Amino acid sequence: MSLLYSIAKKIDSDFDYHVLGSGISKSVESYNGVMSFITIVLVLLAGFLPWGLFYGDIPIPHLIVFSIGVSFSTVLLGIGLYISLPLVLFRNRGARLRPFFLLFTSSLATRLIAGSGLAEALLRMYEEELEDLKEYEIELRYIASMLRSGKSLEEVLSDAAKLTPSIDLRTLFVGLSSAAYTGTGVLEVLSTTLTNFIHETEARIEHVTRSLGALLEVFVATSVMVPVAIGVVGLLLVFQPIPGLSFDTLLFIATFLVVPAISITTIIIADTIISRVKI
Repeated sequence: MSLLYSIAKKIDSDFDYHVLGSGISKSVESYNGVMSFITIVLVLLAGFLPWGLFYGDIPIPHLIVFSIGVSFSTVLLGIGLYISLPLVLFRNRGARLRPFFLLFTSSLATRLIAGSGLAEALLRMYEEELEDLKEYEIELRYIASMLRSGKSLEEVLSDAAKLTPSIDLRTLFVGLSSAAYTGTGVLEVLSTTLTNFIHETEARIEHVTRSLGALLEVFVATSVMVPVAIGVVGLLLVFQPIPGLSFDTLLFIATFLVVPAISITTIIIADTIISRVKI
């Protein structure tokens, strides 16, 4: 592995899991090779760029120092990108997985209730239901690969818990790993995880409902107050005219600027609140 990988591992001990779990690459080696090549190319280009732009315009000693400084800055940028890119994609993927958690658990529960063992159920999910569970392809492929290589089920599930960016799936894998170690309680773990997931979702929905209710109350109050405010200001303009400001101008601003601005702001805030809940 490269120096970039060594630095990344010292900063982020779970770097390997973040690379695989983010879906940016199917292997850490592949990601390391591509990013190392890109970083080297960028550093070389950054080092030669000042010579192409400023050669002959500034003294060579100054140009050398400038070139080294640009190259060093590019190295730091490359290291930051190498480490942060998998982490950002890892977190973004975790948010996208939540709506499909019930589909994953229901599929697993169906196979367990039908009499399949935990390892067999997970392997069959990968072999037979991957198209329906494509959002969890990374986790299922990793589990199937590790089980086929001879790793113990509890160890595979423990590693898969680190691999997945989904908090719900991580909790499930940790519980199933413990159940696989003891050989009992698999269905109980699945049931408890589902119950907690449903309760948490209900709490989120309740919070969103309250937030939307408060937002709509503010919107209604503002909608009622705008015409009143226009009427009051219009009445004042009758007794105390303001040069350059007529009632028609005020009505135009309120109708085509203020009201649409309030409506658009309300829609954006409502969309932001709703998007926090993934069902």
